[in-house]
Amino acid sequence: MSKKKVNQEHFIPHFDLLFATCCTSLSVEEATERMNNTSPTGIKSRWQLASKNELPEGFEEDNPWPCNDNPEWKHMYFIC
Repeated sequence: MSKKKVNQEHFIPHFDLLFATCCTSLSVEEATERMNNTSPTGIKSRWQLASKNELPEGFEEDNPWPCNDNPEWKHMYFIC
């Protein structure tokens, strides 16, 4: 009997006042949609993946960046 690898969805967000991060197996598009549907900002602007010039000073990773716990997951930094 062959064993199939089951791809389980992973999505763990963390929120601050003006930014949020998440560790996820979702694509950028799927994670952005999930962030806005499950935890809307409450203001006119929506969560969006931060561009390189919108990341905090001293932030040296690409956005998204690999998760150290699982190579199939990635971390994303969102701003609103």
